[in-house]
Amino acid sequence: MINKAAFVVFLLLALSAAALVAPVGVTESQEPANAGSRPRNLAVSSDGATVLTTSLGSDYVVQMRRNGSSWDRTTFFVGAGSWDVEILEIFGMEYAVVTLPGEDHIQVLFRSPGQNDFQLGWTIDVPYGCTTLLPGPAGDKFYVANRGLAPEPDAVNVDVEEWQHAVYEYSFPMGTLTRTFVTDREPRALALSPNGDLLLVSNIQGALGGAANDATTAGSGDLADHSVSFPAHDGGSIIAFKSGDGLPEFRIKVGSPVRGVVVHAVDADSYRLFSTPVG
Repeated sequence: MINKAAFVVFLLLALSAAALVAPVGVTESQEPANAGSRPRNLAVSSDGATVLTTSLGSDYVVQMRRNGSSWDRTTFFVGAGSWDVEILEIFGMEYAVVTLPGEDHIQVLFRSPGQNDFQLGWTIDVPYGCTTLLPGPAGDKFYVANRGLAPEPDAVNVDVEEWQHAVYEYSFPMGTLTRTFVTDREPRALALSPNGDLLLVSNIQGALGGAANDATTAGSGDLADHSVSFPAHDGGSIIAFKSGDGLPEFRIKVGSPVRGVVVHAVDADSYRLFSTPVG
């Protein structure tokens, strides 16, 4: 029988040793592969042989393809620092969606059946400041969080976009905006309930308040104990939205920034919600 505690400690030590060899990279066991400057997030293909990593410190997304005991490295120029990447599969095709927080679009890569490498595809228009991605259950849509950034006005961009704290739902691959979820300040982590009825959104900077965020105006009854409208700065919350209409359902007042949310199904009617509050 494997001692689980000892195994975890060994794994952490192995990863730490590898990090000393190559501070920047993606590590499998103790074999580092260069993932670019300030790697942020990664996605693994369904065959387990390809890893895509985003890079906040460069204009490239890095692909690493397993080749025996080493990695073949390919870069894709996306023109800005990248935050998140998710791989969607539709009818055998693989698509990688990449967010670029400093740009007003996201980048799509694609790979046909039988191909080893992804290829640079098209872009989808989105507001500035988009970060975290969440694929829809069927792969025909995705959700993306917007942390409320806008470009500085200049002679060309006189009518700059107002700050928007929201999560957007887009169809895929068409890239049509289908729904907007108005959230608290700087939405970060996204998760769906097992039946897909609720979109759970964590926030970094607390409540905005206002009628648009008030569950009692959404026809969902008296939710005084879980009010989605909370004018005071509460430090961070998790808000559940109805995925079908974008209306808020209830709030979990955490009281500190929440960076991660994971849903684990217990049975057909219940699930557990795990989160990582900071501070």
